[in-house]
Amino acid sequence: MMENINEKEYLIEVGERLRQQRILEKVSQEQIAAKIGISKTQYSKIERGLANTSIATLVKIVSAFDNLSFDYLLANNNYAENECINILKNIIENAPPDEINRIKEHLLLTERLIKQMHNR
Repeated sequence: MMENINEKEYLIEVGERLRQQRILEKVSQEQIAAKIGISKTQYSKIERGLANTSIATLVKIVSAFDNLSFDYLLANNNYAENECINILKNIIENAPPDEINRIKEHLLLTERLIKQMHNR
């Protein structure tokens, strides 16, 4: 899996997924950094793909989010996007009517972020 992508590109992709998730969950870099016990500067570098980090820190990062999995964060193919789509379909099918507009807003934001990521 990793032979098709270089480390720098991979770190940027993982960082972009972190940024997208942070935006979706409406939390700041400062909040995530404080939760995991690192500086905002260090977290920012991870999110921008400028710093590699330990597995222990990755575990803390994933745990700091409400809805982030290692599968999504570390996948370097379309599996993560397809899995995300399946999860969203399930959420929409089971959502109460008053939640549908909030879900639509999140989907539109996600769509924009994915398009931006693919246009790079």
